[in-house]
Amino acid sequence: MFGKSKTGHGMNGRLGTEPAARSTRAGRLSAAAVAALMLSAAPALADSPKLIGTFSDWSAFQMVTDNQTICFVASEPTNQTLSRPNASRGNVYFLITNWVDRSIRNEPSLVIGYPQKEGSRTVVEIGSDKFEMFTQGDGAWFADPETERKVVQAMKRGASMRVSGISSRDTRSTDTYSLKGISAAIDKIDETCK
Repeated sequence: MFGKSKTGHGMNGRLGTEPAARSTRAGRLSAAAVAALMLSAAPALADSPKLIGTFSDWSAFQMVTDNQTICFVASEPTNQTLSRPNASRGNVYFLITNWVDRSIRNEPSLVIGYPQKEGSRTVVEIGSDKFEMFTQGDGAWFADPETERKVVQAMKRGASMRVSGISSRDTRSTDTYSLKGISAAIDKIDETCK
């Protein structure tokens, strides 16, 4: 499940083309979904994440699973708006992950809480910066490491982040995240998961 890609980058799926990246990133979706589910899982689970710090609106976690060390920060939206107010939606998390065994740092991803419309893009707005994520299932990722780096930098500078998506049933969502504490949370996982 967490094998290396053809480029040797492993779970990050940073392949030259987006369609190829989708299949590799699908494995990461599973990891992000597992992480999100484990945030609310019973403490008795052997592989459940260990809280290593809370920084305002962001929490930092460390987890060892399948002999891999993973650290991530996660936050839930402070405000959620749906175009159809009675639409069903699961848990929503924005994550930034360090995959120690893969030498991947500060990789943003999203669990949006619904199956997304095929071929749709999720849009992330931080101040005047706007970024697109490609989608698969209920996950979303940025297409390349340079965009990921720019997103993390914008998050550290910003006060809030707006994430907009569309479900497979054409329900539009707009989620607002506070960025208070994001820099300290990222510093914590960078320090813990080197």
